[in-house]
This record gives sequence, C-alpha cells and structure tokens, in this order.
Amino acid sequence: MSFVDSAPPGADPWVPGAAPAVGIEVTNRDPAWPRQCDHLAGRIRQALGWRVLQLEHVGSTSVPGLAAKPVIDIDLTVADPDVHRTTYRRWSRSGSG
Repeated sequence: MSFVDSAPPGADPWVPGAAPAVGIEVTNRDPAWPRQCDHLAGRIRQALGWRVLQLEHVGSTSVPGLAAKPVIDIDLTVADPDVHRTTYRRWSRSGSG
C-alpha cells in the first residue's frame, strides 16, 4: 500500500500497490540523511505519541555508502492499523503530511 499526495479531494490517499515511478533521481550518499530521518522520526512520535510501536529508517538512504534516491523512507508500525485514517489526520495536522 502506498500514499499518494495528489489524491483528488475526498478520495482515499492510501492506494494498493506501489506509486508510479516518475523522474527518479539517484544521488551519492548524503551524510545528512540519518539526521533528517531522526528529525522526521521525532515529528512522527510527537504527532502520534503512544500509537507509534516501531519506527525505522529503511530503504536505500538507510544504507551507509550506498547511492540512493534522495527520499527518506520510514517504516512505521502503529498500535491499531485499522485507524490509519485517524493516524494520517493527526500526522497531517502536525504539518508533516
């Protein structure tokens, strides 16, 4: 399942399958990626609180020395996956979504 920022108003932004790959850029490793992930993780934990069971930096930007697309991927496990819409609304209201 993936999240689509450009979902039409009223449409569910969570869609099955991967988002389409358009204009993928791969860059050399950026030493700031771990800090960027830590910053995002802090914002997620602040917005979702106790609902965050596990949060990990995943994907190519999490691998030291690996060229990657400059997008921080985070794997997030929440206490109740059936409330993903409420969770997303909390995240959006935090100014992060």
